[in-house]
This record gives sequence, structure tokens and C-alpha cells, in this order.
Amino acid sequence: MGTLRISGNLVAGPPTVDTEGFPGTRLDLPLRLLEGGMSYGAATGILSQRLNSPSTFLQLHGVGAGEVVSQGLFLYLKSDQAIRVRLTFDDGLGGDELAVLSSTRLILGLQFEPTLFLKKLEARGSALIEYFVCGAE
Repeated sequence: MGTLRISGNLVAGPPTVDTEGFPGTRLDLPLRLLEGGMSYGAATGILSQRLNSPSTFLQLHGVGAGEVVSQGLFLYLKSDQAIRVRLTFDDGLGGDELAVLSSTRLILGLQFEPTLFLKKLEARGSALIEYFVCGAE
């Protein structure tokens, strides 16, 4: 069993901030998981691979039926080039629900509800990718 926490802030704005102005010119949001953290029973570890599939989605290792994580509750994914990502979720009734994300140099962190867990992770494009998935099983 492991524990997952995220700490840090997302900060955006000009290099010099006017603290007297209104509205505020600086964004400073804390990054954290719901409930502050989570426990998990299975994890892929941090995986890295060179994706070279510009026209076909490929299943990423470690996530899915028969893989290390079959019910993903958290996904971290980073790519150094534009890719498309296809996520297959449980729809809460045992069926599948799909989402496709297009990106440029993706940095992604998603937390899933226990009844709407990640079932499969696929990607298409040409990039160096890094990912981590953990979940109950």
C-alpha cells in the first residue's frame, strides 16, 4: 500500500505584481488532491517510453485488465511533443466511457472517483512520454 500527495502552487502573472491594484494581476493556486491525499494498493511506478505511433492509438503498459493497475484512481502524464490521449473509464455501471484529449507538450494530473476509475490508457503521436498511474487494484 502506498500514499499519494501533491504539494505546490500554480503561479501565473507578470514578473512585477502590483499588490495595490484591483482586480489582482497574479494567480497563485495551491495544487492538491481532493481530501489532501490518497492511499493506493497498486501503482505502475514512473514509466517512460518513446511513443512512435502517429496514426494509431497504442495501449500504454501497466494500465488495464491484466496489468499492474486495473482500476486507476490517479494519472500523471507528461509529453515533450503534441500527442493525443485516449482514456477509457468505467461508467459506474460496469460499461465503458471514452475521452480523447489533444495537446501540445502535455502535463496532466487527473484524480478519478472510485466508481468511475480509469480502465485503459492509450496514446497516439510521436513523443517522449512519462506517466504514473495508481489505484485500488
